[in-house]
Amino acid sequence: MPRSYPDAATAARRKFALAVILACSELMSASPRGQDARRGAIPRLSDDQLGESLKRFRSLHKNTVCTARPMPWSDDRSFRKNWLLWIDCSLESTSPFVGTRLLAETNPRAPLGTFASFRKKRLVELSYTLAGTLIDDLLPALGGRYGKPDRIAYNRMGRVDFASWISRNAVLDAELIPIAAATADRNFLRIGEGTPANAVRVRLQIKSMPALEP
Repeated sequence: MPRSYPDAATAARRKFALAVILACSELMSASPRGQDARRGAIPRLSDDQLGESLKRFRSLHKNTVCTARPMPWSDDRSFRKNWLLWIDCSLESTSPFVGTRLLAETNPRAPLGTFASFRKKRLVELSYTLAGTLIDDLLPALGGRYGKPDRIAYNRMGRVDFASWISRNAVLDAELIPIAAATADRNFLRIGEGTPANAVRVRLQIKSMPALEP
């Protein structure tokens, strides 16, 4: 049988349908659903991710210092059972976060760096206090990973003071925070000495943080 070919009108309709499909695909990638797909990666921040074990965290960060969080227990039995329920870890040096180093690395008098909280030895909160003073500098990298922020606030200068990305199970925020005038002298922190400044804190935590008590 001779092979039939679509007429010009049919071919045009097919091209139009294909163009519509491609346009919808592009819209999906920029839509909230597309952003939700990208935000599936929010539980990860640098090399760490929510839910990872304390053992893995300490293997990644050799210089971390961890302590059990003091808690009010009702009796000795509950203390023995749950005294490691909450563990906090701190670190003053690590690889740069999107090109910005920790505040503690650039200013030893402000010993603020990485802070991590573990419940039942699983990571539930992680934050970086960065040496940079502009959230605007981080937005291109964060926006490329997680899309447009769900919440954003500006100051009088038109700079970003706060930005937040929210997924089903996690919240990531970048916030400009004040650093009180203080100086670190060995094991002592002297408040009120020095020049006050600002820093950017990037924090990742599970969406429903558990209560401190068991």
